Amino acid sequence: MIEEQQQRQRLESIGRLAGGVAHDFNNLLTAINGYLYLLSASVEKNSKQAKFCENLMELSERAAYLTQQLHLYTRDIPADSVPAALDPVAENMGKMLNRIVGERILVVVKASGEKLLVPGDAIKVSQILLNLVMHAGDVLGSEGGTITLAITREVAAAEPVAVITVTAASPEGTALRDFPPVPAIVREIVNELSGEIEHPGEAMEGSAVRVILPEFRDTSSETEQPHETGPPGPPPTILLVEDEESILKSLAPGLEASGYRVERAATLAEARATIGRVGEEIAVAVIDLVLTDGPGTRLLSELRLKPDTVVILVTGRPDRIPDLSAITDRPVPVLRKPYTIPDLIGLIESAGKRND
Repeated sequence: MIEEQQQRQRLESIGRLAGGVAHDFNNLLTAINGYLYLLSASVEKNSKQAKFCENLMELSERAAYLTQQLHLYTRDIPADSVPAALDPVAENMGKMLNRIVGERILVVVKASGEKLLVPGDAIKVSQILLNLVMHAGDVLGSEGGTITLAITREVAAAEPVAVITVTAASPEGTALRDFPPVPAIVREIVNELSGEIEHPGEAMEGSAVRVILPEFRDTSSETEQPHETGPPGPPPTILLVEDEESILKSLAPGLEASGYRVERAATLAEARATIGRVGEEIAVAVIDLVLTDGPGTRLLSELRLKPDTVVILVTGRPDRIPDLSAITDRPVPVLRKPYTIPDLIGLIESAGKRND
């Protein structure tokens, strides 16, 4: 019990440090994505330059995934509304897991080959995988062996479920049976996602630890692509409140090229002045949660925006998203950094439809 508490404290300390690094890196990636959007729009389609832009965007996405891995050490991250695809999460974590468990242990990822979605974001699912594999590594010890991480779809009580199975085997290939109880953080996340855990001594025999999660069934139609030329009619005004100058400089031209008029503010004070000047014209307010002169949520409670104004909060620290229900009755989506201009425009359009 004492050892588990000490481990939790160590992880929390690492999490605070990792969260700060991820915040700064997410800001840089958001600015890079903004400039990449502008650059890709200025080159001919199917040209070498367009391919270079595409390659750079792929690298940016991989870098964004690295910042997500930093958040694996942060416990209190609210689940995103976007369901997680198990196969890509497990496959993307493969290299990192092999580095973590050491040279004597091989981590083998067996994907399902299906589109398996679960109602929890990629960070939550990654935390489950990380802790289960580290747990299995502790069981194998210095002798090493093989850890198999398998993703499957099964049917339980006539409902499809997604199953994460972690098995540890000795170097001779003998399955181990002495799994201790899984870490508390895994139990907490699995309970949060309405899942179940099976391991030896409980509901099953053998060395495998199984996490059973309800499968998310996407019944919605294909998501519409955001407008490339912007909305029709007079250009809607966006209030962009962001204290990172590089983000302001990269996002504003991209939004303007997409048909919006952008009012910029780097602080709460500048945002208050802008709303006092053109408040009736503001159709969308995009507000960073962390500003130099206070939390961006103050604008939600202090300022009187029009009822149909779309408000979006952005953050590079998903572990520090406050309870917005205590601040406003207005539906306020939260967009995590790093994001792209199409990401932002798509969220603006979907939030605007909900307000109609």
